[in-house]
Amino acid sequence: MKGYLSKESLSQERSFPIILALLCLILYIPNLAGRDLWCGRETLYAEVARDILLNGHWFAPYFNGELYYNKPPLFFWLIALTSVPVGDVTEFTVRLPSALSALGTVLAVYFLGKRLYSARTGFIAGIILASSPGFHKYACVAKLESPLTFFITSSIAAFYIGLTTSSDKRRYLLWGWFLMGLAMLTKGLGVVLIAPVILLYLLSRRELHRIWEMELVLGGFILSATMAVWLLPGYALGGSEYIKGLVGHFGYHVGQGPEYEKPFYYVTEAFVGTLPWSLILPAIFFYLRRGDVDAKHREGLRFSATWFIAMWIVFSLIMAKRSRYILPMYPTIALAAAVMWEDYIAKTYETWSKIKVILALILSLCAGIAAVIMTSGFIVLTPLTSNIIALCLIALLVTWWSSVRAGQYKTLFISLFIMITSFEMAYAQITLPIESQAGTEKAVCEKALANMEPGARWALYKFFSPDFVFYGKTYVRTIDTEKDLADFLSSKDRVYCIVDETDYAEINLSALNVPAFKITKLEKTGKRAKTFILISNRPGKPGDVSPGAKI
Repeated sequence: MKGYLSKESLSQERSFPIILALLCLILYIPNLAGRDLWCGRETLYAEVARDILLNGHWFAPYFNGELYYNKPPLFFWLIALTSVPVGDVTEFTVRLPSALSALGTVLAVYFLGKRLYSARTGFIAGIILASSPGFHKYACVAKLESPLTFFITSSIAAFYIGLTTSSDKRRYLLWGWFLMGLAMLTKGLGVVLIAPVILLYLLSRRELHRIWEMELVLGGFILSATMAVWLLPGYALGGSEYIKGLVGHFGYHVGQGPEYEKPFYYVTEAFVGTLPWSLILPAIFFYLRRGDVDAKHREGLRFSATWFIAMWIVFSLIMAKRSRYILPMYPTIALAAAVMWEDYIAKTYETWSKIKVILALILSLCAGIAAVIMTSGFIVLTPLTSNIIALCLIALLVTWWSSVRAGQYKTLFISLFIMITSFEMAYAQITLPIESQAGTEKAVCEKALANMEPGARWALYKFFSPDFVFYGKTYVRTIDTEKDLADFLSSKDRVYCIVDETDYAEINLSALNVPAFKITKLEKTGKRAKTFILISNRPGKPGDVSPGAKI
């Protein structure tokens, strides 16, 4: 942290990206393992990547034995590649691409901030982005948004530099097109999110005619070639079914039409996701009214504003509202907030005594950790502990207020950074494992497998969860009706089916004249507690001579 507090020098400037990279590794890497994958997206993506790794379906991915065309394959490629050293997809390797993508986004923001303002402002922007709660969250989970944000941010930065530089203009613009292609290979939204930002920025400068300078022909070819690397082999291997599935899935989302309700949903989500740093953003309006703000800073804030507004419009028109969608808006918020923090830090008066600074930092550390412990239920709040926590919070607020009045903005910045990062690290180590355990079917799946004959076929009745496919390491059939269940249990081989306890009570297989035996109960504990019943067409457990209870 010392680099931005002292006078900027060449050696310090060179250390900025190294410090940011180390910061990201410290904040993200320890939080990737040690907890189960979330039911749904994480296990789904992990299983698609495992199929790529083990079965070689790189261009036409499969899930549960069927073609998977809901998403382009780049994210799954990254997971598969990071899993090569261990030979299988694990909780750590499935989340590692998200963490590395977040690191890349932080560095891209640093270099863009350096171009827009100064190296120190870019450094502060990197710190703000890396520690923002919403950004930190998706850096530690296996979701598409983190790599998508990296490619979008890098593409926008390349286009901006290409439009504003006199040297290597063409090289930057072509890199922008290539990175746009990678964004589309990640989620298919590259053009939809990147193009409006560039167009609105040029429009705000009344330079829309400069769009013809952006290497449209060669850039369009690079974009198409990047997509063709996937689509041509995908068609050759998956056939027309794969392409029709891609088009149909895309058409389904586009065909839902725009959503005009909650127009400011994403504004509030972006503000909350970047707390406490976003609290300084209203000061920009007063900052721009000052007469001493140079043209470079005004132009940089114009670019940040058009970036935010363009994406806000696009996201506001999307039917579904998800907070994770707006992750590509976080970099521009970090850049704008960094301008204000750099301005205030430059006004810092004589530094407080070491005792005051250390006290402020200790209080911030304690506040971040205490907030997690209180909400996780690890301790019982007695009157004594409640009073101690209340006194600490009051002392911290008084310290912050005193730092503002005394112009100690450096201390305030570091204090906020320590508080938010200690909260994030403690939350990831204490609360997330508890929440993920409540949201996963891993324990149920493992107990079910322990009560089955190895290699036997099994199915799920009237429900489906990707957890059973990933943790079961086999294809799982879904059965929707009692007749289909009866047909399944009529197999000559031993088969199993997992049934929700409520559905189990309503089954009337005796009327269908098929063998069905209750093998065991499968209990899911935690906040989302649920009971399943494992049934089979043969009595007893593997190696068990006692028969099961016939239904």
